[in-house]
Parts: sequence; structure tokens; C-alpha cells
Amino acid sequence: MRLFRSISWMLCAVLALAVSRPLEAADYLGPSEVVASPDGAWVYILEADAGRIDVLATAEMKVVRQIAVPEHPNDMTIGPKGQKLYVSAGVSDGVVAEIDAASGKVLRRFSVGHTPSGLVVTPDGGRLFVCNRFD
Repeated sequence: MRLFRSISWMLCAVLALAVSRPLEAADYLGPSEVVASPDGAWVYILEADAGRIDVLATAEMKVVRQIAVPEHPNDMTIGPKGQKLYVSAGVSDGVVAEIDAASGKVLRRFSVGHTPSGLVVTPDGGRLFVCNRFD
């Protein structure tokens, strides 16, 4: 009787897996960071699993565009004037991408070391500090 009960549970589990819809990568956007422009007009959401930034217009409370980011993004900050976004990405070959907030274009990429995070821009926008997890 116990063997029969165990087999029936396994059969139910296998059937449940067989009829479930496959999970899509797009189902999991992985929001990991949120920053707002200094004037509050824009909110930038780093969707780490999707590899992009969603740009939310706060007046309409809807995503109005998306910005592609380097592979394995893990942190984001915004410059003091709100004109530039900085996204750290990568693992052993870590980079920081400087992105024009208005156009979404990558302006520069900096090689920074292993698993960069903890981005901080000085109030005058002159320096960007980055922590490397394993360096």
C-alpha cells in the first residue's frame, strides 16, 4: 500500500510538470535597483534578469521606453543633474556603463574589476566610486 501511494504521488508530480506551461525568461524581469531623476519626472528601474532599464514617466505612471544594459547588471545610480545613469555589470570582467539618460545611448564603458557594485557619484558629478566584490 505504501509503495502504491508513493508511486501515485510521483505520477501526479510528473503529470503536473508535463502539463504546466514552460517558464519564459521574460516572465522574470528581476527588478534590482530603482533611482529617480532629481526633478522626480523619471524613475529608472534596473531589470537585472531582463538586461535592461525600464524608464517610467511619473506623470503618466507608465514605462515609456527601455534601455539595454551590459550583461549581468547588478547596480545603478544616477548623476546629480539626472543626465547620466551608471550601471555596473559583469562578473570577473566587470564594467560600468555611463548612459545618457535622455537618449539611452551608452556614452562610455569603464573596466573596473570583479563584480562591481555600490556605485556612488560625488555631488559635483566629477567622480564615480565603485566597489569590487572580489578585488
